[in-house]
Amino acid sequence: MSPHTVRPATPADHQDIADVIAAVFPYLLTSPASLAHWLETSTGDSPALFAAEEEGRVVGSCFVSFSPMSSTPGAVGMQLAVLSGHRRRGIGSALLARAEEHHATIGGSTLSSHSGDDDGLDFAVKRGFAAGRTGRISRALLAGIPDAAPVPAGIEVRPLAEVEDWRAVYETDALALVDIPGTTPLVPPPYERWREEILADPRMDVASSVVALDGKTVAALAYLYRVGGRVYSNFTGTHPEYRGKGLAMLVKSHGLHTARRAGVTEAFTINDAENTAMLAVNTKLGYEGFAVQRAVKRAARSEL
Repeated sequence: MSPHTVRPATPADHQDIADVIAAVFPYLLTSPASLAHWLETSTGDSPALFAAEEEGRVVGSCFVSFSPMSSTPGAVGMQLAVLSGHRRRGIGSALLARAEEHHATIGGSTLSSHSGDDDGLDFAVKRGFAAGRTGRISRALLAGIPDAAPVPAGIEVRPLAEVEDWRAVYETDALALVDIPGTTPLVPPPYERWREEILADPRMDVASSVVALDGKTVAALAYLYRVGGRVYSNFTGTHPEYRGKGLAMLVKSHGLHTARRAGVTEAFTINDAENTAMLAVNTKLGYEGFAVQRAVKRAARSEL
């Protein structure tokens, strides 16, 4: 067994860490630029990014920070990844130990994450995490997606790149966010923080992310993050007054077609397993099951 080290990551590690995340969670599109953006915009002094190295190669990573949209005070989120060929060597445990130290330092309450496979879930449960809700990861190969949904009378589909009123987008985003199924209700961030964290994310594809407008009201929206030739559906939401009209299908389909014309070949999306309405929309759009993830959560060590 080769010795390994866990240390704070540097910008020089960001590409290697993005590669590790891509190998373990291929549906989570990560880039060096998005890691730098996350570190710059996370709440206060809370973000930390660690790299696990073995024989001079980065084989694992972990990032930790407060969860800004959680309704639980002090909630901390974590993503831990170890390449499959380097597991069961203590690397994951060493990364978790560093995450726990940081969690205690910043005064976190709960510590939450997601497992991307059975190994990850088993690892978490053995270390005191409780398994929570199930997420369905779906993938669409854009060469075979159905035609874009027809635009209803009175509705205009517009890319984010051409949006004039960002507050109108934010207001619909905030209204839709609170209805996302989950163990803990989500809280919309303040407007300026939303612009900084969401809109300014370097993965945000403002050409393929679209809104449906009814006059000045944003009736629905669909954000796509892009890295290379792949996109990830970061969020799709419909204004409460416009639900049941097929507008989620509308914005998602037009966004995917725009992405395909721009050279994107593959799309991913994640939905709560109980969100049957959105899962049905995804099936109509040509998405198929790709993987399953489980939410895991644990109280602070001092509370156990």
